[in-house]
Amino acid sequence: MGRALRRKSQLSEKRAQAQPPQFFGKSPLCQPVLPQDVSSVARALLAVPAQERSNLCQTLFDRADMAEVHVARTGALHPLWGNGSLDAAARHSMGRLYQEPLWSDVRYINCLRIVLAALDRRLTRPKGAAGGDVR
Repeated sequence: MGRALRRKSQLSEKRAQAQPPQFFGKSPLCQPVLPQDVSSVARALLAVPAQERSNLCQTLFDRADMAEVHVARTGALHPLWGNGSLDAAARHSMGRLYQEPLWSDVRYINCLRIVLAALDRRLTRPKGAAGGDVR
């Protein structure tokens, strides 16, 4: 039991010492990205016209980054964007998301492509490099 508490304390200290990204929304993601994160962001993108989807995707990634920094500094959820995951950013920003579409829905597939391209750019960009928008 003491070992678990010591480990939890060490994690809390690391979070408290965490430095914010040099560029909000431009750093590699801090949290692991799950399939649900990609799906939630894609479902959020379905709520806006096609020409606005790339900008909204960038905004959701930025909000997840800012929430992650907030959680690391305070130990509390960000009041607007949650725990720093993409899923939380999408759900807190957009409210109720579209029901999970079928893979035969071309609009959904296009939204998934936007999200995956944004994720690819963030994960493959050199550390500390400023990135462009999602297009």
